[in-house]
Amino acid sequence: MQHGYHGDTYCTAASPSDASGSVVILPDIPDTNTYESVMHWVTQRGHAAYYPRYPGSMQSHGSFLATNPGEVITSFTDDVPDSPVVLLGIGFGSLVALSVAAAKDVAGVITYDPWWDVDLVDDADEYFKTAFDHHYYLYRDKPDDPVQHLRSYEDLYPYSYVDEVTAPILSFVGDNPTVPRGATEEMQDLLDVRVVDHHAVSVEQAFIQHMDRVYSFLSDVTL
Repeated sequence: MQHGYHGDTYCTAASPSDASGSVVILPDIPDTNTYESVMHWVTQRGHAAYYPRYPGSMQSHGSFLATNPGEVITSFTDDVPDSPVVLLGIGFGSLVALSVAAAKDVAGVITYDPWWDVDLVDDADEYFKTAFDHHYYLYRDKPDDPVQHLRSYEDLYPYSYVDEVTAPILSFVGDNPTVPRGATEEMQDLLDVRVVDHHAVSVEQAFIQHMDRVYSFLSDVTL
């Protein structure tokens, strides 16, 4: 594992010597400082793995959601050396991943319990409050009204990106009550979304349970 900064963004990276593309991991509302098991899975299959932290979270500088995370991560992926790039968006990270995919060409997007639109998330305010209360040590600074901050960034909403995203999307959808299944079904009419029903408690477990689907998707879009 390598650690360092891209501007103000702190990142962990791992890469095999002959990487065939990269996977950039965009986490849910930060609740952990490591995705080593996912990164190991990615590198074992011949791809480089990058885990950038959002501004104001963990070691990254700035204030959380004070700047548009989509713009920050787009700038980060512009300099990822191992192409093509696949984005892995987990929960809230799906909003960021799709905004990046609208701003630049990426090979594919994988989402896990995706947030397609913050206004379709069941009680997003409480979701943020719980994360902030339980994992306060992962944030340098945080807004009093995170949902209102997200609403101010128009490119994080589906109507702003559906005509721009051309990359295929592999979407893991489970029984998470926070994320309405109907939102994913609606997005299937607008984007190239391939749904995988899962009963996992984490993205790592979902990858293990549906390894063939993930591996096949990565192989298709990175060859």
